Formats: sequence, structure tokens, C-alpha cells
Amino acid sequence: MGQREAIYGSYTPGRGKQEGHHFSAETCAAVDREFKPARDLVRQWCGAEAAESFAELRILRAEVIRLGGIVEQAVGMLRQAGKNRDAAKIEAQFEIPVEVFRRMTPPG
Repeated sequence: MGQREAIYGSYTPGRGKQEGHHFSAETCAAVDREFKPARDLVRQWCGAEAAESFAELRILRAEVIRLGGIVEQAVGMLRQAGKNRDAAKIEAQFEIPVEVFRRMTPPG
């Protein structure tokens, strides 16, 4: 229901032999008022906040990929310097295998 139906009413066509039905503007306005809080809540869930959350998720994912590249570089430098134990310790603390970052691409 919407503003138009609250002014003019609404017609629901029938099926087969069943006749259609006209809902008065008053009935449409009452239904619109009754369900408005639920519709507003659904719009809130699916609207701007969800889009902002998705944008934030993309930014965070890009940052994780960037930091993973830095960790990968640091681990490589440690290995070149003969610090294999330190490199392995950093990889273990990071909890994500450095090789995973080679396969990841930043969101575009």
C-alpha cells in the first residue's frame, strides 16, 4: 500500500470466476498506517545502513589484503636474513598463511 492507494483505494482483480474487489481509500490508509513501522524497519535493514556496512566491509577487506602483503614482505626479509624461526613465528601469529594473500585480490 502507499500514498496513492490511501487517496484512491485499491482494486484487486479476481481470478477465474471470482470477482475482483475494491478496497476503499480509508481501508488502504488504515492498512498503510498499521504496517508502516514494519516496512520502515525492513527498509532500515535493507537500506542505507546495509550499504554502509557493505562499503565498510570492502574497505576492511582491502586493508587486510594490504597488511597481508606487508606481513608477506616482512616474512620474506626475515627468511633472507636467515631468521627462519622469527619468520615462522610471525606467520603462526598472523593465523592466515602468507600464501593466501598471493591469491587474494583487492575488491574493485
